[in-house]
Amino acid sequence: MESTGKIVGINLLIFVAYTLLIHATAGREAAMMGSMVSYAHAGGIFCIGILMGIFSKGEERSKGGALVLSSLLIAIIGFSVCLGTLDLRL
Repeated sequence: MESTGKIVGINLLIFVAYTLLIHATAGREAAMMGSMVSYAHAGGIFCIGILMGIFSKGEERSKGGALVLSSLLIAIIGFSVCLGTLDLRL
């Protein structure tokens, strides 16, 4: 169980690092660029987590579940961050 927290924490730290980097350098394109990177990150670790959950046993299966959880958190938080930075013009 302790590896689950580490996996989720590391993935969220990576997410925060590239989100801050993108928002510091991209300017007005930060929302679009950040959403593309975060969804690519979430999709990649989701696929890896599903494969680990299906084809592994024991502790590796638990790590696969942690990767799936991380991907869902990154997708939800990434959507919120990118939606918050959009400049809506009505």
